[in-house]
Amino acid sequence: MQERRPARRPARARGRASTGPARRLLLFSVTAILLIGALAVTLQYTETPPFCRTCHEMEPYYQAWAKGRHTSVACVDCHIDPGIVAHGLHKFVALRELRDHFTTSPVFPGQTVDMPNSRCVRCHPIVSNNSASRFDHALHARQGQCVVCHATTGHDVTLDALRAAGVLSPSASVLATSSPVGRGVPLPGHMTVDCQRCHDMTKTRCSTCHRTTRHEPRGECSDCHRPATAWTFAHPASRHGYRSLPCSKCHPNGYRTYFCTCHGTNTPKGD
Repeated sequence: MQERRPARRPARARGRASTGPARRLLLFSVTAILLIGALAVTLQYTETPPFCRTCHEMEPYYQAWAKGRHTSVACVDCHIDPGIVAHGLHKFVALRELRDHFTTSPVFPGQTVDMPNSRCVRCHPIVSNNSASRFDHALHARQGQCVVCHATTGHDVTLDALRAAGVLSPSASVLATSSPVGRGVPLPGHMTVDCQRCHDMTKTRCSTCHRTTRHEPRGECSDCHRPATAWTFAHPASRHGYRSLPCSKCHPNGYRTYFCTCHGTNTPKGD
């Protein structure tokens, strides 16, 4: 009796059976690549300044950043340490902030923000002193973190801006900076400077910060100038009316000494 062999399937049917798993694998791979790409693009977008302003409470900070001098620097460059690990771990912090955005009513000024020097020196490894100033940056840099003196560098947000955005804390009277500083005293008539955040300007000599380049040293600046947004010359009271006389009449040997050349070398009385 002849043995019956099983019928052979058509070649087309065998091809479909063999390509089924391969097709599913290809479809899965393409889908995975697209999902990973979409996730990467999304994560990249969440680290851009335009994304930060999507939360309305960040709008004042975005506007202040856009008007400042650091528009070429993204928010994450200052608020997150460099590296994939640091940026990845920060996503959990961002999720908590996102939860607060939808479940609370955030108001500012809020908590202080950590700003280590390592994020600043990435762009500013060396800061040169101004040759026309007595300010010693290296000396101040050793006193603490950069943010102590440069708390508003990235975005100088005012209370009025926070109030206009509806996110001002009812108890806020002054802006909270990133780091606490000592309470200084401003100098009446003087322009607002960062120094007064720590220093009592009324007890600080002008020559501590100012160095003249227009004339030879003549003693303390305030002897002849009134502090203002620009130096205003203020000559001491003179009995003879100094404006009608050449300076050399009283200062023949320079401005460190003065006497009346009409009355010998005697120092004027009552002037």
